[in-house]
Amino acid sequence: MGIVFRAQHESLGREVALKILHPGRASQAEFADRFRREGRVLAGLSHPRIPLVFDTGCEAGVYFLATEYVPGSSLREIMGSAPMPLPDAVRIVVQVCEALEYAHANGLVHRDIKPENVLVGPDGAVKLADFGIAKLASDGKPVTQLTETNALIGTRAYMAPEQLERGKEVDHRADLYSLGAVFYELLTGGLPLGVFAAPSQQSGVDQRADGVVMRALEKDPKRRYQTAAEFRIASLALLEPEPRVRQLLTRRRLVSLSVGAAAFAGGAWAIGKLSSSPQPQPEPEPQPTPTGPRSLVHPAKVWSVAFAPDNTLATASEDKLVRFWNITSGEQTAAFEAFPRGELGYLTVRFSPDGQTLATAGGDNLVRIWDRETRQEKHVLRGHGREVYSVAFSPTDPIIVTGGVDHIVRLWDTRTGKLIGPLPGPADLVLSVAFSADGQRVAASVMNGKVFVWNTNDPTKRGDVGHAKRVWSIAFAPDGRLATGSHDGSVKVWSAAGKAVTELPTGSEVWSVTFAAAGRMLAAGCHDGRVRLWNADTFAPLPSIDVGTSPVPSLAASNDGGWLAAASFDRRVVLANITGIG
Repeated sequence: MGIVFRAQHESLGREVALKILHPGRASQAEFADRFRREGRVLAGLSHPRIPLVFDTGCEAGVYFLATEYVPGSSLREIMGSAPMPLPDAVRIVVQVCEALEYAHANGLVHRDIKPENVLVGPDGAVKLADFGIAKLASDGKPVTQLTETNALIGTRAYMAPEQLERGKEVDHRADLYSLGAVFYELLTGGLPLGVFAAPSQQSGVDQRADGVVMRALEKDPKRRYQTAAEFRIASLALLEPEPRVRQLLTRRRLVSLSVGAAAFAGGAWAIGKLSSSPQPQPEPEPQPTPTGPRSLVHPAKVWSVAFAPDNTLATASEDKLVRFWNITSGEQTAAFEAFPRGELGYLTVRFSPDGQTLATAGGDNLVRIWDRETRQEKHVLRGHGREVYSVAFSPTDPIIVTGGVDHIVRLWDTRTGKLIGPLPGPADLVLSVAFSADGQRVAASVMNGKVFVWNTNDPTKRGDVGHAKRVWSIAFAPDGRLATGSHDGSVKVWSAAGKAVTELPTGSEVWSVTFAAAGRMLAAGCHDGRVRLWNADTFAPLPSIDVGTSPVPSLAASNDGGWLAAASFDRRVVLANITGIG
């Protein structure tokens, strides 16, 4: 496609990489038009993982691009023929994914991902170069492997299968296949050509890498990652410590033959104390703890989690994406941009009772209602004057309740997106809203510590409860009790009649509360990164969950009673199996 020189741009007074395109193109009117169009788009790209384009043009029949000069080496120059350590390979692939996320969002498909086009700086920072052969995906025409008659686009060894078939449409997923081929080469030292074995069989790399790489290399684009964000998140998960359940089970069998006390940190079970008496003693039954064996890694703070009735988990993080997860495999199944650009503030995601619809709210004063299957907006709820902090679906009616910074709690019809009306009372910043399980009551907590509870059949009938300080989160139990978590470091439980049942100190600000295990467990996510648990009937404390060192702003319990998800500002969600606990 051309030759690259290191040059000095006279008018800019800086070093640039000057790419000279083949002189024969000057006589091709179609190419000239496309070059001007794509050159303008390339010059408008601005992302830390893509070299800036400073200038484009044609001089004496020669087309050129002057781009940012990137010191360092190409990935080809540094990778060698031996496999690269998995952490190093992951860090490179993740950065390329970041470039592709931005490019694809701007309608640009690279179509020539290969080690030569991945530039690695002295500090390890990666930039994806050479969008010179890319074609705009948004020009209204199918993106094919031809830019002109009989001209094959890309480098064959890294091409997606559809790029090799004439007349076959090619979209952004071809880039993900090519990056998968690069990933495979980094981990094995060879290319995935013909019939090829999984990476772990080739080089002994962690077997978890097999699923990530082989999915990217699926021949059918529909079976690959559908976005670069999905590929990036799956790759990042490989940097997490290997799940230790199998290791713990093996070690448990060994320890059961020994004497003394044994405990294994970080696993899904705790081993009880073993007697040191020489007399044979029956081994205590292992007591399960709720500490989940799985962390779902995100690239940014996670603000909100929610379960659908089918146990699909949705997460909302500060990279503006909502992600769907299979909790059995821990695999991300989908992702889409659900939040506005710019200042985000609090983020919320919630599923409707049937799981077919979800609602999101962020920092743009709007609530969006989405179709889960198509991930298309069904309604945009407009009416809040400031950021919306919390949303909740009625379990019995097509109604959603919302509240936020403008001090007003609103009810909406989810079928039409129309405002039903405001609820009287709060006159303060609304932090959390919730519906009771029978749909007969709706509650809202506010900054001054009050919690308002309305009767949905007659909103003028209201009962107020609360704390001395702000109440970050509220949740109804299936039996109608209400839990409130406060900045004062306590959780209070209130009867359906509004009477205080108990107060549970935590020693840390409470940011989130929920009832789990079909209402048998009460959970509180705290500022110190721990989730405190109690039996919801006796309020006896249960083993807590270590989520991290940062606040836990959201908790969600699965409908089947088996799982608890905790969001963390540590950029992950801890998923705990709580079957049999409490």
